[in-house]
Amino acid sequence: MTVDPRAVAVIDAGWPDPTRSAGERATVDLVDALVARGDLVTIVGLGRDPREHSGLGAVLASRGAQVHPTVGLAAVATVLDAERCGLVFVQRPGPMVRVAPVLAARPEVAVVHCGHDLHAERLGAEAAVLGTDPRRARLLAVAERAARHAADVTTYPSATEAAVAEATDAPGVSTQSRVVAVPYYRLGPGDLDRGARPDSGRRGILLVGGADHAPNRDALAWTVAEVLPRLRRAGVDDPVTVVGDWPAARRPRSTDGLRFTGRVDDATLRALHHDHRLLLAPLRFGAGAKRKVVAAMGLGLPVVTTAVGARGLLVRDAGPGDGVMVADTPDALADAVRALADRERWRACTRAAHAAVTVVYGVDPYDRSVEITARLAGGVRDARTGFRARETSARGGLRDVRGTA
Repeated sequence: MTVDPRAVAVIDAGWPDPTRSAGERATVDLVDALVARGDLVTIVGLGRDPREHSGLGAVLASRGAQVHPTVGLAAVATVLDAERCGLVFVQRPGPMVRVAPVLAARPEVAVVHCGHDLHAERLGAEAAVLGTDPRRARLLAVAERAARHAADVTTYPSATEAAVAEATDAPGVSTQSRVVAVPYYRLGPGDLDRGARPDSGRRGILLVGGADHAPNRDALAWTVAEVLPRLRRAGVDDPVTVVGDWPAARRPRSTDGLRFTGRVDDATLRALHHDHRLLLAPLRFGAGAKRKVVAAMGLGLPVVTTAVGARGLLVRDAGPGDGVMVADTPDALADAVRALADRERWRACTRAAHAAVTVVYGVDPYDRSVEITARLAGGVRDARTGFRARETSARGGLRDVRGTA
């Protein structure tokens, strides 16, 4: 079958809802970049019932993508054949493993697996911190390796995570697939302040993330039990604002000094960034690029986090120079928060953070990374199939596209 290099399918468990999670927001960022480069993008879900989200299809269509009305493997096969897709982006290891047989039957399609984060490693760290059963992490590691081997290219948010993935792949397995690091988020004008905002009048510590995510629950409990008491004893009385869904049953026993906003829209969240003195992200386990950290950097809010919180940041691959303050013990975290009371230190962190995310996560560098990833997948596909893939352009006619997808 001849394929169209500009016909692209984006496959996930369901239609991506940018308001539901950072991962789904990242998927929509990818869709925006593909549409911007002129691709004919079709979004296909594997299982989540789209009828539960009646307005989501219209929202995604308004961004320039087609949304296939049905879900499942049959829907994927229909889209690949009807649209003559030459390239697919499959989100996360579960959907990648599930759709692998459909893609294997169509070797002319170049396959990019967006790993999002190292799920198995995150669960393993969670088990170590909380004492939970580690077997789920081990099973997921097997699925992640299978997902990488079924794709031409697998992407992760940072070079560190890409290197870990390559190191943990089963030895002796023959595969031409590649693992690369690419920016995870696409920050537009609304995500990046144009100039430095004043530090005067700001007060308070901002925490972002809902209770549905285990790393967030642990981070808030640890903050209340270990970090805030140290700050209070040192005379730091900043109020703490917690953004996200936090049902009463999941909140810490003591909520003194905490204000819970619930889920907020983007405009309100930006306003909260501009009102507060810093973002605190005291994560003890987790993986991937935390949008809360990237968003704060883009909006001129200094960040205090742990090595886990900073790990998924592609801007840190060249070493610390991004204005993010990293500390791993309650004493060190409290000291970092206190240090940002110095106005010059606060401004220096703000400038460095804004410059770093603009260079890595801005629209232009993000779109270039998508173009490079597509070319790489096409090259691996050609090497895998042993012949130059024959594709049709969107305007008709056959052409050789080795290295130009």
